[in-house]
Amino acid sequence: MSEEKKLRHSMQRDRIEAYLLSSHTHPTAEQIYLDLKPEIPNLSLGTVYRNLKQLEEAGKADRVSASGNTEHYEAKKACHAHFVCRKCGKVMDLDDIPLAKAEKLCHFPEGTEVSSVHITFEGICADCSRK
Repeated sequence: MSEEKKLRHSMQRDRIEAYLLSSHTHPTAEQIYLDLKPEIPNLSLGTVYRNLKQLEEAGKADRVSASGNTEHYEAKKACHAHFVCRKCGKVMDLDDIPLAKAEKLCHFPEGTEVSSVHITFEGICADCSRK
């Protein structure tokens, strides 16, 4: 996995990272903004996006693309797959994927170094199927 970069301390970034660590819903930047705004009155949506990008670059957060070009975020965890519902846009974590096992399923040119794997399944979730 990629080595985490050192970030300067920022109260807003710390709160955004803590929010991601406590969330199990893969929130969008807009949802993070709406949930943290009452706690941090001077927070702007631009600040949320900027800090999410910095957390991503530092290896502390991941972006998950969902239907309709919506970006969802999560704190960096073990390598795992996602399921994205095409109807409601919900993003769900699936089982951890051992990186070594995933690498063996593909044929990479000699000398290639894999640092992470992102697998996303798309379809209709059970809740939407029942409706």
